[in-house]
Amino acid sequence: MSPEPRQRGFSLVSAIFLVVVLASLGAYIVTIGAVQQTATALSLQGVRAYFAAETGREWAVYEATTSQATHDAICQPGGKTTSFTLSGGVLQGFQVQVTCDDFKNPPAGKTGGFQEGNDWYDLERVDVTAAQGGGPANPDYVSRHIRAMVTTGAPLPP
Repeated sequence: MSPEPRQRGFSLVSAIFLVVVLASLGAYIVTIGAVQQTATALSLQGVRAYFAAETGREWAVYEATTSQATHDAICQPGGKTTSFTLSGGVLQGFQVQVTCDDFKNPPAGKTGGFQEGNDWYDLERVDVTAAQGGGPANPDYVSRHIRAMVTTGAPLPP
């Protein structure tokens, strides 16, 4: 009688190897899924930050063009900064910072603004930053910046 061949244990090593490989693959898939969810959430917050900045820009343009009093309240030579927090809706909690500069670079003999054709216009530079998430060190921090140049009225008198 010959003894049985010694083949025990080989299938056990293969099974352990297969379990380790499948567990590593599963962990990798879970990690990739979590990274994709985080990237998608931050992308959505980035879009919201852009619309919050657009809201600030629209507010500044409205205030700068409504009347001379509101214009003077938010726009001054050298820039004036106004800050507010949006409330309600999906933009709730965004900090909006609006800087309006009464941007006048008058040529000789003119009172300010820029020339288009033969006409001169008053000009404002509006910088808007919308942010949420505490600060750049926070991984959930999002921020968008928009700059607009706005004319605020009819051509200046010649």
